[in-house]
Amino acid sequence: MSTLEARAEAVKLARLLAVDPETLACTETQAAAQTRAFRVALTESLFDQHRSGFQRLAGLAKLLPAALTAKLAEKALGAMVAGRVAGEMEPGRAVEIAKHLPAPFLADLTVQLDPQAAAEVVGRMPVEIVLKAALELVRRADYITMARFVDVLAEPALRAVIEAIPSDEALLHIGFFVENSASLRALAGLLPERRLLGTLRAAHERGIWPEVLALIEHLGPKLQGHYGDLLADEPPAMLDSLLAAAQAHGFWTTLLLPFLHMRVDNQKRLVAVLGAGPYRAEIEAAARADGSWAKLEPMFGAKA
Repeated sequence: MSTLEARAEAVKLARLLAVDPETLACTETQAAAQTRAFRVALTESLFDQHRSGFQRLAGLAKLLPAALTAKLAEKALGAMVAGRVAGEMEPGRAVEIAKHLPAPFLADLTVQLDPQAAAEVVGRMPVEIVLKAALELVRRADYITMARFVDVLAEPALRAVIEAIPSDEALLHIGFFVENSASLRALAGLLPERRLLGTLRAAHERGIWPEVLALIEHLGPKLQGHYGDLLADEPPAMLDSLLAAAQAHGFWTTLLLPFLHMRVDNQKRLVAVLGAGPYRAEIEAAARADGSWAKLEPMFGAKA
């Protein structure tokens, strides 16, 4: 796993522990899989505490009208307890109660849900309820919670959320925290070309190239190449800022993925920039290290 994944895992663990991510920067030096395994085990432990009590509350929720149960959840239980109880509910009942909850409390409750444990509940939620919570989470810039639910949202709901989020930058931040590569590929596959291009422009304007590179790292060859072709058609300033970011953070291996799958004409255009500039030695070293130099050497040629 890459340093990009290790960084994302450090931020997610910090969120779970309610600490500043900088205090866990040391975890970025170990394999992301180790940090993820610890976070998953800790999450399971936290959700298993008092589970029998949450199950009893879920059973009692059947006895009251949905509107009254929603009001009690908001005013008496609070989001943390209500979120744990929701994960134990029969999905149909959870949907009926959710219809009566305001967007801010829905978002608070979503933060407390375990997506895997509540997958059936989430999967049954009508699109309009999913959108209500999702847009509130985006408004709060809570991208980690959004990313946690990409794995369990049905495609129609996921597509509706993507269309409803106006910010391409927000989509990038969400993608950075998605854990399942297949889910990330599915998410990217739902983006129309204008949104893919928008993520590139957002990365350039906001200086958040690591988020783009984290996304590219998990895409299949076709989408990687398409991303590269889109970049090649943008003004040179965008490529310059990407190369500066790759050099600053050592992301050459990831950057080479779209290059290998771009159209030949675009590869030739970029080789003219990369092969003659100060980046050549770093690119060659990274490509030799990951075994891709054999494919690249015929394009770059021998050193001058």
